[in-house]
Amino acid sequence: MTVQVKLKKKSEIGPLNHVTYSNAFVVYEYDIVRVEKGKYPHSRIRIAHMGVMNRKKTRPAHFKPGSQFSLTLANIGRYPRLERIQRINDLPVNVNLPLYICKF
Repeated sequence: MTVQVKLKKKSEIGPLNHVTYSNAFVVYEYDIVRVEKGKYPHSRIRIAHMGVMNRKKTRPAHFKPGSQFSLTLANIGRYPRLERIQRINDLPVNVNLPLYICKF
């Protein structure tokens, strides 16, 4: 599935000297601007980006609300090994929004 999205909310990483992991996904919530390929029934989507890698913040960690992107996505459940990587998620629980990742 390929979608154009606009960043609505993001989880905060916090100071890296206080974290106990070297790699972590950070969960972001986006508004769907347009579905370019595939189908998606909701107006919002949650995407886990690799926000911490080797104890350093990655490019997605610096995304600002309002930023727009076109992304090709896959449901994180398709990659069982990735489900074991720690997630930073301080967004309110929403069981209607499955978690996606950018497709490799």
